[in-house]
Amino acid sequence: VKSPIFLYVNAILNGLPTIRSSGIEIEKLMRKRFDELQDRHSGTWYLFLTCAIAFAVVADLIMCLFLACICFFLISMNETGKLYYI
Repeated sequence: VKSPIFLYVNAILNGLPTIRSSGIEIEKLMRKRFDELQDRHSGTWYLFLTCAIAFAVVADLIMCLFLACICFFLISMNETGKLYYI
């Protein structure tokens, strides 16, 4: 599925002579619509990147906690395999 912004750009490029011959008001209208679509596309892309980074941070925190638990468990064991009482 293509993004509406890419479909809009393709339609504008195919109809560029018609848009230019229609006058400045149509050009302003097309530019305004393009800006709206671009803002929506940029917002969606930013949300995607933010969610991906948040997921990575949470995964890193879980992994650090897991490794800390394993290290604490292994350090607290003596050579016979029994746990030291702290």
